[in-house]
Amino acid sequence: HFYGSRLPSIPEQLQWVHQIDIMVGMTGAGLAWSLAMRPGSYLVMIVPETTASSYETSYHDRQAIRVGLGLTVVFNDVKYNANVPRLWAAVNTTIQAWREREKRQPPTFPATGA
Repeated sequence: HFYGSRLPSIPEQLQWVHQIDIMVGMTGAGLAWSLAMRPGSYLVMIVPETTASSYETSYHDRQAIRVGLGLTVVFNDVKYNANVPRLWAAVNTTIQAWREREKRQPPTFPATGA
């Protein structure tokens, strides 16, 4: 990890998340971190394909809109047979939308390591 041997504090984590341009994550409680993102950033939410037919707007969808985030929802069987091309297509579409919206350079992703 990139903080050395200590875990970052909650304020440090919030500050780090606030710098993210695009967050990709599986639907669930972990997406609550998206509330710390800047307006104009994008969230790519991965939803299990098995729930696609019954999917309704989730808490995270509504919160993303309230805080001014762009949102991409992608349905994918991430547990057993992930459709990686579908996931990358969703991420690439989101990057293009983010670039158009903000007329920015390509997003930077924080370095992670073991």
